[in-house]
Amino acid sequence: MKNVVIIILLVLMSSTFTLSQIPLWQKTSDSFNEPISTLATSAKGYISAGTYGKGIYCSKDRGESWHSIGLQNKSIWSIAINSKGHIYAATSHKGVFYSTNEGQTWTQINAGLDSSSYGDIIVNDLAFDQNDNLFATASYRDMYRLTANDSTWERIHFQKSSQIGRAHV
Repeated sequence: MKNVVIIILLVLMSSTFTLSQIPLWQKTSDSFNEPISTLATSAKGYISAGTYGKGIYCSKDRGESWHSIGLQNKSIWSIAINSKGHIYAATSHKGVFYSTNEGQTWTQINAGLDSSSYGDIIVNDLAFDQNDNLFATASYRDMYRLTANDSTWERIHFQKSSQIGRAHV
């Protein structure tokens, strides 16, 4: 038994694997104090953070500093960024907004999306495919597609047996 313990210790000590090789999470900044609901990155390496009730914030320096890029007073449930860098944001009650200029201005794009019985348009998740077609799940029951260069959502019909919460393409 003593020989087994010694062999195990020798193997562990001679291993090239060390704890310093394990990636560790580290806080990037104390300047961001909003509750984050979703994250997305752009091809430029920018990070967009959706918040609960405070809109979208962006970091251009790997999370060291953050600035608001709009949709203040809205809860952001999902962010998707296409290959052109256009930002799309799913909100909890106002549908989808998009920006073609890194958040300087925002346009609502809800044509074709069904509203809830309360009149809200609840979009849960967004995801782009390789052709820049945007997919959305809405009100936990429906899926929609917005093809590149289109302005009206198309409902995708499929056999569904349960609620839809997230979309990943």
